[in-house]
Parts: sequence; C-alpha cells; structure tokens
Amino acid sequence: MPTAELRTERLLLRDIMPDDFDAVHAYAEDPDNQASARVLEKTGLSLEGRMRHHMQIKGRWRDSLLYARLGGDPA
Repeated sequence: MPTAELRTERLLLRDIMPDDFDAVHAYAEDPDNQASARVLEKTGLSLEGRMRHHMQIKGRWRDSLLYARLGGDPA
C-alpha cells in the first residue's frame, strides 16, 4: 500500500497531467540527490538520461537528470 506521501505525489502529478497529455518532463537538478530521483520515479516518471553540464548553479556547471512520462505510459 502506498504511503500518504506517495499518494499525495501521485495526486499532484495527476493534477498537472490532463487525460490527453502527450508528455511530461521533469529535471532532477542534483543527480547525487537520490531522494529527489526516487520521488520522480514513484510518481510514474522514468529516467530518460543525464544531461551533462545542463545548469549553472553557484558558478559551476552541473549535470541534471531528465525524467519523462508519455501519454501512453501506465499510471
């Protein structure tokens, strides 16, 4: 049984994803933050890849992880 936190995350994702959506993309700005990645995966997003030197944070270029969910993906 999903935790209350996971149920809330799924409800939030459902709110931003209409029934007829084509795709939703999200970035994990800190690839070393495993908790952030888990949240995205638990809401139904899949890891698509790593974008190297994608964002500049505090003067340093950082990698980001790209997550996506397509309209035909299972909930």
